[in-house]
Amino acid sequence: MRYIAILFLLSFTLLSAQQTAEYGWEDGVGTALGFYGNAVLENSDEQFYSGTYSLKISEDPLEGTPQAYIWWVTGLTDGDIIDASFWVYDINSQGEYPKGRIWGHYTELGGDVNSYSGSAGGNQTYTTEGWSILEWNWTFDSNGGVRDGFVVEARIYSEDPPNNVIYVDDATVTVSSNTAEIHSPAPPSEPTITVTSPNGGEEWEQGSSQDITWTSYNFTDNVKIELEMIDRHRDVLIPSTENDGSWQWDIPEDQPEDDWYVIIISNADDTDPWDASDEPFSIISSIPEESITITSPNGGENWYQGSNYDITWTSINYTGYIQIDLLSAGIFLETLASEIEDVGSWQWNIPEDQQIGESFTISIFDPQDNFPIDESDDFFSISEAAYLPDEGAIIVNEIMKNPAAVGDTSGEWFEIYNTTNEVINLNGWIIKDADTDYHVITADLPVPPESFLVLGVNDDFNTNGGVEIDYMYDDLILANGDDEVIICWIDGTTVIDEVYYNDADFPDPNGASMELKPEFMNYSDNDIGSNWQEAVEVYGDGDLGTPGEMNSGIVFPGTPENPYPQNGAQDIPVNVELTWANGEYTESIDLYFGTVNPPSELILDNVSPIEVYNPGLLDLNTTYFWQIVCRNQYGETQSEIWSFTTTATSADNELAPKTNYLGNFPNPFNPETTIKFHLSKAAFVNIRIFDLKGNLVKILKQENYPSGNHNVLWNGIDSKGNEVSSGIYIIKFSSGDYSLTSKMILIK
Repeated sequence: MRYIAILFLLSFTLLSAQQTAEYGWEDGVGTALGFYGNAVLENSDEQFYSGTYSLKISEDPLEGTPQAYIWWVTGLTDGDIIDASFWVYDINSQGEYPKGRIWGHYTELGGDVNSYSGSAGGNQTYTTEGWSILEWNWTFDSNGGVRDGFVVEARIYSEDPPNNVIYVDDATVTVSSNTAEIHSPAPPSEPTITVTSPNGGEEWEQGSSQDITWTSYNFTDNVKIELEMIDRHRDVLIPSTENDGSWQWDIPEDQPEDDWYVIIISNADDTDPWDASDEPFSIISSIPEESITITSPNGGENWYQGSNYDITWTSINYTGYIQIDLLSAGIFLETLASEIEDVGSWQWNIPEDQQIGESFTISIFDPQDNFPIDESDDFFSISEAAYLPDEGAIIVNEIMKNPAAVGDTSGEWFEIYNTTNEVINLNGWIIKDADTDYHVITADLPVPPESFLVLGVNDDFNTNGGVEIDYMYDDLILANGDDEVIICWIDGTTVIDEVYYNDADFPDPNGASMELKPEFMNYSDNDIGSNWQEAVEVYGDGDLGTPGEMNSGIVFPGTPENPYPQNGAQDIPVNVELTWANGEYTESIDLYFGTVNPPSELILDNVSPIEVYNPGLLDLNTTYFWQIVCRNQYGETQSEIWSFTTTATSADNELAPKTNYLGNFPNPFNPETTIKFHLSKAAFVNIRIFDLKGNLVKILKQENYPSGNHNVLWNGIDSKGNEVSSGIYIIKFSSGDYSLTSKMILIK
């Protein structure tokens, strides 16, 4: 007959000098009192020596010598005899794996079943194939009183599956002591609850989610879970929940921190059975997880080949080394840096031949285990090497350092001016002072030719004093006393312009900007304080300045007008001479002329402001387009695009069949011009060039020409082979009875 435990000597009644206990796993629940190593324990019905259940012991993974603790005897004294046996099943013959053995070890005085205090040895015989009995006896040795417990082990020796399993059944132990206590793997017969977590020493964070776990035996009703701060108060976490062994507690962010908490789990109806944590656990303040967060580039930036940029990031609770990778469309491209210190910034010197594109991201992570890790939130771009303009291409020409309509932190701004005739994109440029103020422009910011652009601390028109801001910056303050405005190219070191202002030499207005005087609109003159003035024109909410407009006293040239031929004219002779009226304050002009609209051929480029031009003999029945651009030191003004159409046939043009000088093209010229003429019949032609004093410069042609149109090139060389100087020269053209004198201008 099988039974769970037989005690031949109870603790309060002396029946004999020894006690015996037996266990056969027939409850279908019990396994072992504990284990060592990689032992996996299961109450199983796969194999059994008697009854229907046994203890299944397997090893996973294979390492060491796993052990199952079958019996634990406590309260022993020197000389007590422990006699134990159990049946073991293995699938192979003796000497082959798997195999089992009976063994024993001591436990510490007052310790638990896991308090190892030395080996006691055991039977050197291993199991044979099938079921075999293993038995051994030991004489207890307290080792001077430091131990009072003894564990009977079932050991397994195995190899790769399936040879890694044995079965143990029908265990017996006899102890020659009436004071010792035998502990069996059998579960208690009374209903029990056992708290397993938290069970002492845990540190749980405010705001975290934690699993409260327990085991129960012979009890299936719902349970109540309470939190007690020892000797102070108790709170019900949940009055009733399923008895499934686990409940998640979402710890409040404001749960008081303390080291004296326990969990109490009990029958939800009458609190019996119940159990509490063996030892207190702690609630502590939340500890942020390790993290890395990329701050630049993080999406939208446009970086350039051959330039230097700072890759930046922040980290929390992480102090190791980091690796920086470059990705394209989420696919690894290359490692930029590996095993570098986590200091929050690393300068990337982008190679001049770096692959360009618009779908790059940066990944930063711990190179040891790839965590923590972060990647740019969105794509950034890498473009071809940026255009480096000359010093002074962009200048600072107006500074509002002390607005009165609003506070400085809302209304500061400064204005820049593009002195060139090309668009300059400031993307990637740096604005800074000589101290720590530093801002990188991270978006496309084109400044049109000879145009103004306003940069400010606040782009809200309603709160910045009424300024239309083209670009809003941060990390830059315009001090009311001494300060600097420095504009650097994208490398951060090449200065395009800088203004160091102070109260002693520069204007120091309140509620007005200081603006560069019109005659000093260049990068060297704007360094001198006396070249600046207080603004006098009102803008926005009442402060004085000219944001986005010409400074006081700056005048652009007027608009060119009065073209001849008139715009849209028809039947114009093929040897027409163009005339127009330049705008007021014009210092030089450009002329664009051609048969496409808009005209793209630059005929006159920044020449003195003439108002007449002979394009030479034109084609019949052709529409021509032309445009005049007037310039001065402050900017330019363009005319409309004018057009005219020449006569349809030569019969309609009285001059075409006659001998005629048709002018030189271009005029003014540098370094050469083409002299054009038409002969109605074959004739001798004489073309000579004189200076304004009447001196012969060169006999260009003296020879016979057939009838028709002809071109003769003069390259600005005199009869001695020398280059002539800039100036006005006279062409004298004659052929038979026809002669004509005309002026041409050489500009160098």
